[in-house]
Amino acid sequence: MRAAVLVACLSTCLAGCTGWDQRRGIDPVINPAAVELATSNQIRILEALAKDASIPLGGPVSWYEVTQAGFNFVDDECRSYFNAIFFLNREKDQIKSGLAAAGATTAAVLGLTGASAKSIAIVAEAFGLGIISTDLVAGTYLYQMPPSVAQGFVKEMQLAYRDGAATRRRLINTPSAAYRAIQDYLSLCLPPTIEAKIAEHVAGARAVPDPATGNGNPSFGITVASPPPVTRADVRRAIIGSVDAPLERPPQQPRVFAPTRLTDFERTLSGKDIKRLQTALCVNPDGDLGPLNSQTRLQLDKYLRTLPASASPPPPDQMITNRTWTRFLLKLIEADKPFCA
Repeated sequence: MRAAVLVACLSTCLAGCTGWDQRRGIDPVINPAAVELATSNQIRILEALAKDASIPLGGPVSWYEVTQAGFNFVDDECRSYFNAIFFLNREKDQIKSGLAAAGATTAAVLGLTGASAKSIAIVAEAFGLGIISTDLVAGTYLYQMPPSVAQGFVKEMQLAYRDGAATRRRLINTPSAAYRAIQDYLSLCLPPTIEAKIAEHVAGARAVPDPATGNGNPSFGITVASPPPVTRADVRRAIIGSVDAPLERPPQQPRVFAPTRLTDFERTLSGKDIKRLQTALCVNPDGDLGPLNSQTRLQLDKYLRTLPASASPPPPDQMITNRTWTRFLLKLIEADKPFCA
């Protein structure tokens, strides 16, 4: 019975699309009557929220406090929305399970009573259509994830928005600014925004090997995280304000003065760089080049001797210069083909 109701609802929804006035966009000319109605609604909303915040409108008004009352109202509505789709998701699964069980039972009864194969096939198709229709109707209202997960995602966005509004409370000093802030907060709980933000979050995620797993084994875990967002301040700093101002130099690796760093260039290498080189040379990646005739330096010398003359290699040497690193060793590291001869 529930499946039939859902199918009927789906048909009604599709039929109602023919009367959708804004399917081609909003009106190209502002309607005065619509503006008057929207203004009246805005005034009534702000007056009700000011009353909720116990703020009289006759004197100076703290429009930020009115905005906070609007945020609280939106939170209540958003919770009710997710509570409704949570139970809709549960009911969808129950209906599908019931239809599948009913279809199997009916097919078994028809088989025992000697019904024709055609009759059994028709019944199976009917129950299959009911299951598909249930998914179609429920998919109109549900996201491609559990409602509880979507609600948690929206909650994170709402908390971030509240923090942003708190830092800009001095700018929320007019009725229009308060209404705009509340509308923007409300949009965080609208399905198009939720879907777009989830897609943006997934598209921006990056995966890296988990250093806490593996323990020397070839199997290891993967950590998926989103990179930190680029702020407006970051963008402003990246814009050249004056062609005459000197460019900011990128941070340089501090020099390491150690007995095993034999050249000026070697003192600029990080321990991570040396480990990458040692891995490419098939020696123990301990981050130390060692003195002359160490395992790392002997393997380095051996690799340089294998380079063809056409590549203009440096003279065989156990020490690393800027030219040796940039022209030959970096290529070895990035090729991901260790030299183990």
